[in-house]
Amino acid sequence: MKARLGPRLDTAVAMTAIVVALVGLNVLATRHNPVWDLTEDSRLTPSSETVRILRAIPRPTDIDVFMFPGSREGYGSPGPMESMQR
Repeated sequence: MKARLGPRLDTAVAMTAIVVALVGLNVLATRHNPVWDLTEDSRLTPSSETVRILRAIPRPTDIDVFMFPGSREGYGSPGPMESMQR
């Protein structure tokens, strides 16, 4: 009959497997960072005309966004405009 590994070794192997899996998921999430605009009226998504104009600009450009006071939609998150970066 096969001897069973000690419970501490089983726990160490399981914890190592969990850490490796979490690190792998983190690497995948960092490399493939999809951004979705889930607002009802797609207010955080630039129009196709805006995208066309921004892509035609030959150099990096800063974009200032003006929002109504008290509006916190998209505050602190990168949003769809980040995908326009080259």
